[in-house]
Amino acid sequence: MRRSSLVALGILALFVTLVLTAGARKCEIIDEGLFIGGGAAQVGFANVNIDLSHPPLLRWLAGVPVTLFGGVHLPSHPPFVPVRAVELNSDKLQATFDWARDLLYLPGNSHDRILLCGRLPFALLGAAAGWLVFSIARRHWGDRLALAALGLFCFTPEVLAHAEWAHSDLASALTVLLVALALARVLEAVGWRRDVLLGGALGVALLVKLTAVLLLPLGAILVLALAPAPPDRPRARHACLRLGIAAAVAYVLLLVGYVPRPRILVPHEFLATDLALVLHTAPDSAATRAAAAALRHLPLPDTLLKGVVYTSLLGKRGQIAYFHGHTSTTGWCYYFPLAVALKYPTPLLVLALAGLWRFARDRELSCGRRLAFTLVPLWLFACAMAQSINIGVRSVLFIAPFLALWAASALAAMRGRGVLVLGSALVALSLVSGLAAWPDLLAYFNPLFGGTRAADRWLVDSNLDWGQDLPALARTLERRAIREVRLAYFGAAQPDHWGIRSLPAAAIGPGWYAISRTYLAGLWPPGKPYAWLAAIPPAELVGGSIALIHADPDAAAAALRTASAEQIMATALDARFQRHDLGTAIGLLRRVLAADPGHYGAQFQLAAALDAAGEAGAALTAWRAFLPSAESAHDLASAQTARARIAALSRAGPALPSP
Repeated sequence: MRRSSLVALGILALFVTLVLTAGARKCEIIDEGLFIGGGAAQVGFANVNIDLSHPPLLRWLAGVPVTLFGGVHLPSHPPFVPVRAVELNSDKLQATFDWARDLLYLPGNSHDRILLCGRLPFALLGAAAGWLVFSIARRHWGDRLALAALGLFCFTPEVLAHAEWAHSDLASALTVLLVALALARVLEAVGWRRDVLLGGALGVALLVKLTAVLLLPLGAILVLALAPAPPDRPRARHACLRLGIAAAVAYVLLLVGYVPRPRILVPHEFLATDLALVLHTAPDSAATRAAAAALRHLPLPDTLLKGVVYTSLLGKRGQIAYFHGHTSTTGWCYYFPLAVALKYPTPLLVLALAGLWRFARDRELSCGRRLAFTLVPLWLFACAMAQSINIGVRSVLFIAPFLALWAASALAAMRGRGVLVLGSALVALSLVSGLAAWPDLLAYFNPLFGGTRAADRWLVDSNLDWGQDLPALARTLERRAIREVRLAYFGAAQPDHWGIRSLPAAAIGPGWYAISRTYLAGLWPPGKPYAWLAAIPPAELVGGSIALIHADPDAAAAALRTASAEQIMATALDARFQRHDLGTAIGLLRRVLAADPGHYGAQFQLAAALDAAGEAGAALTAWRAFLPSAESAHDLASAQTARARIAALSRAGPALPSP
């Protein structure tokens, strides 16, 4: 084996070690249940039809080791996708998320062991992508620059971060690179093996992520326009033949991926309202009926077709996103370019942009290779910019291996001692960025924009805070001897698994608060209830994603003076049920009703609090005021409670236990 290959294997071993040791310090992220839990269900029930948002290949990849080595027990029958028509526009996959959470915390299951088994294949996929980058760069620019490209890819913080999780984005980066390589080979020379390779790469890409369908039109156009043919054959006809071979291979792979229950022959049923939203037509229009008829007997897996329609509808309705203090469900066309600048090391981006220009003009490379390694990532990046879902720079993680290759191209063009020293310094700075970010890899932000501490001014959600830092919070609370914390956690894990005993954070008061930075930035929930805490400098940023804040009595009193009715209501409930301070609760509830006399919850809680405090006359008046509201709302149970208390208080005081 060449010495450079041994060095490359050492770099990849370090990469996997960093990924696994960082992942061991993190809990599951929000979307991991779809892959680990969904994979366990897929293997256990031999049914791939469990998730509309992702194809089955990565669930097999997570589910097999979890089943064989994770000692997993399945909690119940999973929420498989039915064959019949379902309302795709409103589907939120919540049942699948809930089922996966139940699996991870089922008594008898080892939470940490299941996570390790489910995540390990994805770390190895990251290493495979790194080896492919190394191999491509070595062919073009030699051993030294191949190792530089490998290091730039493997120690990009965003690559390290997403190699931790059982998720589709890094796997998609690998398959997009494979498609680009296979397409380059098809455009370079004639040969059926090259066509089979392209079909195989496309088939695997489609089994990894549904957005790979965007590669199909680009690949077809390039093959039809530029693919060479034997001298004795018409080029256009031969190009069509080559596309046919690739399409057949991709189709067979796609069907194999949905075995053992591909649901190819069942009628594919869709609601007319869903198809109309995708087509921008009326539900009863001829176009909608034609689309339904065309889809009904299409020889493709039923869940694949439903997934494509679901993904299209998700793009139409959008998802709430955050950028630089603003929220939107329609996104921003500039989101991804700026997100890449914020989340990737600047030295890497400088080298990559210079290298892109050089790569596109490098006459030592074939035209097909130059086109494949520039148009494929740039086309997908442009498509990402055009759609409305802006929930994370991870959506364009496929750009990472190409950045490394373009950077190697820039380094290859450098001449002169000073320029070489500059290039080496840029490579070193980029490598240090990834190494220094360990173990809080996802929380890395470009230091030029304020780094991790300023991250939530720019981006949140899966760019920073994906619910990964409950273990770090537990360690921090123990180290600081904090016995009581108010927690607002943006994630899927269960805090008590790590011994975190918390109170709700919606109430305003003095004490310690642990707030996920997605919430602190104001992305969610509506009304920005934690804005008053955002004005207090955090005592610590736990793992980069959770702000640990101490609010003193003066800050809490100032916030309460300007609080919304919902915040005052939450504080009143906290005073009554957590601190057992009925006097404070009654005062706050009266304040809510002074601002909104018809506030239903405040009416009920005030009557109950006065009753519990033994203020019989005031309680009787409050119950009488509440009863018409309960009857108007058809709240039979509360109305019955009010009548019983009115009768009891009218006769002889509070003879019944107060509610």
